[in-house]
Amino acid sequence: MPEFILNDKDTREFQQLPEITQGFIEAMFFTECEGSLADDTFDPENGSALPDEASWLDIGDKNLLDIIEATTKWAEENSIDLYIATGCIVDGIAYDMVRAGNDLWYTSNGHGVGFWDREFHTSDGSINEEIGDRLSEAARAFGETNVFWETTDEDECTGIVYVD
Repeated sequence: MPEFILNDKDTREFQQLPEITQGFIEAMFFTECEGSLADDTFDPENGSALPDEASWLDIGDKNLLDIIEATTKWAEENSIDLYIATGCIVDGIAYDMVRAGNDLWYTSNGHGVGFWDREFHTSDGSINEEIGDRLSEAARAFGETNVFWETTDEDECTGIVYVD
């Protein structure tokens, strides 16, 4: 399976977002994009919320601010557990706030991976199972996020990503 690369992820503006927000948005587009506007394969009636061409830059301004506020508030409320998690190794890689943002999206939206699915290896090599459980519980309390696309031109080639 090819690696997912978020459109326009390398922009200076995206890099200035809080890391937890970057991860949340990246996972949102990974799970919600399918089909292309260019070849008429995008069909929201088939379960995909966003076309492959959609970019984080298409998120409505108010929605982006809401995402930033919600993810940073969640991170602040769970700062101790996130501090512990980011001191761990998961799948051979140092766990960071971007990956925590991914897991916040996946867990809060009921995907098949998330905090609960990670083995958080501590510096002594043991696995901290409680951290994944606590972060999972907090992510589920965060609640599900819905995404949809609205075209903004008559050719239906551009649009806005709405998030609620």
